[in-house]
Amino acid sequence: MPLSRLSPRTQQKGLTARKNKSGRSGNYACDTRSRHLGLWEAIRLTREELGNWMSLSTYIDKLFRESIVPREQRITNALGRLTGSLINHFDNPERDDAERSLLGLWIIQNIDTLNNHPFATDAERRDLLTRFSGILDDDDPIEGQLIRLLRPHTAAVANKAEVIDDDEEPEEPVFDFGWHKKTSPANGNSKNNSKGAAKPASNAKPNDDIENDADSIDPALLDEKIKKSQKSLSVDRLFRQLAKVLHPDREQNETLKAEKHLLMSQCLEARQKKDIDALLQLYCEHVGDLPEDLTDTSHQELISALELQLKLVQRELLQQRFGDALLTQIVERYTDSNNQRMEAKVALHAKELDQEIRQNEATIERLDTHAGLKMALNKRRSIELDRMTIDEITGS
Repeated sequence: MPLSRLSPRTQQKGLTARKNKSGRSGNYACDTRSRHLGLWEAIRLTREELGNWMSLSTYIDKLFRESIVPREQRITNALGRLTGSLINHFDNPERDDAERSLLGLWIIQNIDTLNNHPFATDAERRDLLTRFSGILDDDDPIEGQLIRLLRPHTAAVANKAEVIDDDEEPEEPVFDFGWHKKTSPANGNSKNNSKGAAKPASNAKPNDDIENDADSIDPALLDEKIKKSQKSLSVDRLFRQLAKVLHPDREQNETLKAEKHLLMSQCLEARQKKDIDALLQLYCEHVGDLPEDLTDTSHQELISALELQLKLVQRELLQQRFGDALLTQIVERYTDSNNQRMEAKVALHAKELDQEIRQNEATIERLDTHAGLKMALNKRRSIELDRMTIDEITGS
């Protein structure tokens, strides 16, 4: 017999008498049970989604750190060395204006890529930017244009230095992999989301004192409200009432005794944690009604406590899902319902990165020869012409 189907208290006449004495009708009791159970179900689903997300993100993060991070670091190292080689060629007085212009735009593009890459170090970015800025002359027409293109980068480095001097945490860059859509708590919906987990049951109206945005709720205020509700409802009193029904020593049937033993373990754990919603859920499921001493006032406090409990779990879910922008992007990139397919996606990405590393290494080798440099600049010229054509068409 499932635990949730365990027989409730048999003294149903006493229950009916207490309900009539308290002045609550059967319909009212049914409505309140439905409202409580709706909130508890929303809490359960949200916790389940939180657990699923944490399990999924931990697994994908492990795959990412083992297979992708080392390759991304090799890419940034290769791109840094390539940019250093381009700076050396730019500083060569034998280069004509057209070549210097192409080299300068190429250098700035690489610096921009490194600036938006989470695995490129600040030292790499700063050293390349300092080297290139140091050889530019504002009086030269071409170099003056390049200086203006570099200003956002030099300003960002200066601002970051000021933030560090003020002992403040610098803003962590968000890396756009190019294969994801930006997601926010307002519009991001994972395909693995549990339906109804992100909001209370439709018949559970939120308390006026509770903010609608879970992310804006003050944790201290929530804790204070929940503690107040728990105090008024008395965890110990609920536990004693449950123990009268679920104590295994009062059960003759060995099967039911084992089931009640498990239920009493849950009650003891909830009592230790002062988890009022867990105790009340056990009460509704295995006693059959709300506690007889639950007045209308304490009933409203209970609803408020459950709504606050739900918002706490919702806020934790939002923090886990969207608190780390890079991790959110990584999970979106590789997530799948099948672990083998996730591993295959990671392996495919790793293969693509290996190819990009080989291309960068080959470009660095080609730049060491005059013919290789000419070939690389011709390719860059085609890229820049295409970009200019697109800008003209789009009006950018």
